[in-house]
Amino acid sequence: MAKICVASVYANDDAENQKWLDLQLYWLSKTTPGAEHFAIIMENASKEGEAAFRNKTNVIIPDRSPLPRTKMLGDRGRPWPPPCGHSHLRGVNTALDLFKKGVADYDGFLLLDSDAFPVMPDWYPLLTHVMKTVNRGKDIAIPLRFEHLEQRLHSCILFCLPVALEHLDFQHEKMPQGDLIGLTELDLTIGKYQTELRDRVFPLLNSNQHKVHPLLSMVYYNMFYHHGAGSRPASMRGTNNYWDFVKAGRNILHQQKQFTSQLFEDSPKFIRYLRGWDCQ
Repeated sequence: MAKICVASVYANDDAENQKWLDLQLYWLSKTTPGAEHFAIIMENASKEGEAAFRNKTNVIIPDRSPLPRTKMLGDRGRPWPPPCGHSHLRGVNTALDLFKKGVADYDGFLLLDSDAFPVMPDWYPLLTHVMKTVNRGKDIAIPLRFEHLEQRLHSCILFCLPVALEHLDFQHEKMPQGDLIGLTELDLTIGKYQTELRDRVFPLLNSNQHKVHPLLSMVYYNMFYHHGAGSRPASMRGTNNYWDFVKAGRNILHQQKQFTSQLFEDSPKFIRYLRGWDCQ
């Protein structure tokens, strides 16, 4: 059995994040035998909250000292990254440090946002077969989110083989070519795999047979789910202005609550509908 190290970055340990942790651990138990899970908690909500996390999984508390904001301005004239962006950057780099320390102990590494998780049972042997044999020479698998106008590879879900760890480098950077309509794209990048090692990347494309929203509730390569708005409002998404002019983009906060409610009420049923393929 393959041994997989899974790290997830959580904004804090409050009641809402407890629900996301429970959901993530449930799906990991169904899909990823041999997984060892670590929750990286960026802020503390309460002693009780942290204790509840520790009762369920391994917990890592990174450095929580404030970081200065850069003077780089985005398209809307705001400093970048915002405080939550600094926090998330610190979280994913904490995960990378964890992975590097365990490089000899695991067969693969999976970095997840708190609202993301595998949904295909035993996805690991199939994905590694595709990466090593069908599309030979791939080190990482990661979503490419055209539906968000993104050209960068998005680390909401990042699976990598041990050889990839030395090339990963998480930074908040400006993508030289901008997004798909030419606007400035400023966000988390992943190092050489974003540029000169792009040919060693296996992109995970959206595979929903049934899409309920152009931005939310996405399934990638029929293997992974990303809610798209777990720890913050969907209104913060950079594509808001793009979708404002079509019917599917209206009332996004109401739709976010609706989809989140459906997910927590019966996640297997909701995800089975989204996937639509012949799946368990």
